[in-house]
Amino acid sequence: MKKHLFLMLIMAVGCCAMATAQTRTAIRINEVMVENTPEGIADEYGAHHAWIELFNSNFAPIEISSIYITNDKNNPKKYPVPLGDVNTRMPKRQHVLFFADGEPNKGTFHTNFTLVP
Repeated sequence: MKKHLFLMLIMAVGCCAMATAQTRTAIRINEVMVENTPEGIADEYGAHHAWIELFNSNFAPIEISSIYITNDKNNPKKYPVPLGDVNTRMPKRQHVLFFADGEPNKGTFHTNFTLVP
């Protein structure tokens, strides 16, 4: 009986550890393009603004709404990724681009700050 209880406890701890391993800490800044030329990546409006690419290093999808992106270490919560957008569910091992154009009214993936070379 004690052996079964011990095995169940070990399995429960393992499941909890696996569940917490799939967290937002797996989000990485993969690339930053400050000078986006016309040959570079355009946003959905055809503009070539600076961008920040995030990568989900998990083997599971992650919800990235309510994370923060910033260009100022003194203001770490400068751009909160909005809640309620279906596109903020980042697939496993995939990338997401945020355009640093200072125009957050253009959508979720447009920050309220710019990147200056």
